[in-house]
Amino acid sequence: MFLKIDCILKNTTLTNEIGREVDGVVVTCSRCGHKTRSYGQGPNSVKRCLALMREKCPDKLDAFYAIKRTEDDGEYDGEYGND
Repeated sequence: MFLKIDCILKNTTLTNEIGREVDGVVVTCSRCGHKTRSYGQGPNSVKRCLALMREKCPDKLDAFYAIKRTEDDGEYDGEYGND
């Protein structure tokens, strides 16, 4: 049985490897505060952040990370998880 951990999604601007500002997302674990980042703001970018959270979260939990809400808008209307 997996533990479900809610995360917070923020659409933001990130600086890429060559110093340009690009659209991106930051996902924050509501349990420990760990953050993952990805370029782009589409579903694949969000899914990538959730997959990275599962791999790199310092708590090393065998958990299912899902977006609970956005930082700006409150409740999240999408269905992103790391299936």
